[in-house]
Amino acid sequence: MNRWIKFILVFIAVIISGIVILLRHISPDQALNLNYTEVPLGERALEMVRHQSLDLVLTEDDINNFVKEGLARKADYRPGVSITGARIHLAGERLIADLNIKVFGRIDIGLAVTYRLEWKEPDLVATAQEARVKSLVLPKALFDDFLIPIGSGLPKPLKVQSVLVGDDQMTIRLQKPRLRDLRELFG
Repeated sequence: MNRWIKFILVFIAVIISGIVILLRHISPDQALNLNYTEVPLGERALEMVRHQSLDLVLTEDDINNFVKEGLARKADYRPGVSITGARIHLAGERLIADLNIKVFGRIDIGLAVTYRLEWKEPDLVATAQEARVKSLVLPKALFDDFLIPIGSGLPKPLKVQSVLVGDDQMTIRLQKPRLRDLRELFG
């Protein structure tokens, strides 16, 4: 009987140690938040048109703010899962999101999700390509597509012709506005 008690105690200690190691492994490496600064996209576009330019450049910080704004509006990602922080990196046609999430209000997890960016009028669509918790690969089906509201943030007569995503910035090429559009913009 004494041997069974020792076995059970050792078994419980191994299970608890395993849980502690797992929780430390999945915990976020960095403190992230959802604080953002609103990006004056409409004002920038109007200023760009005033200077007769068709290229609107958004920095990685601008995109970070767009994404954080969207996430802050819907921080409860799924039942029992909330997003508590994010940081975005642009890498060619990809967007890499470092996310901190909280599961069941108790367990903090740090994720890295890679999205493919694609322009679909009027917004930029991010589609999950890969998700990881450290070295553990997660099914990409767990992550929804999300929109980055580029086109819908522009003044009405302005239309996006193309979007070029590079490292650290995104260039939005607008269609050349017609005279009627310019009158509507500037009265």
